[in-house]
Amino acid sequence: MKNNIVMSLISIRMIPTVALVIPFFVIIRTFDYYLIQANSNFHFYDTKINLIILYVTFILGFVIWIMRGFFLTIPTELEEAARIDGCTRTQALIKIVLPLSAPGLVATGIFTFLLAWDEFVLALIFTKTTNSITIPVFISALGSQYIHAFDQIAAS
Repeated sequence: MKNNIVMSLISIRMIPTVALVIPFFVIIRTFDYYLIQANSNFHFYDTKINLIILYVTFILGFVIWIMRGFFLTIPTELEEAARIDGCTRTQALIKIVLPLSAPGLVATGIFTFLLAWDEFVLALIFTKTTNSITIPVFISALGSQYIHAFDQIAAS
């Protein structure tokens, strides 16, 4: 049962992002339509919350998979020894498990940042104004803003 859950979490990363753009776009625009019908001032399409939800959807499975590997390397005897010494489960987690898994947390944080930074397609499609644009999309817009149309120059 546990292996099925872990494999289903990691299999989310196997689906190409481009294959899920249209379903996500339809869901977000439908949600936005119902917000407009409810006379809400909040729009969901061109917001940072929209991108955060999409990024979490794609990255969370991989983060769980990596952190599971780090937590499995920590011996359970250390947690049991802390429990015998009078720690609660929460204290054992904070004082024993988290300090031992700190390198894994840092590596996972760096890897998550790089995955979010490299995600260009979702940020390009689901943002239309500069209110919620990400840095990679902004950088690409800078490069394409000043490109000359050499084909049109040569034709004239």
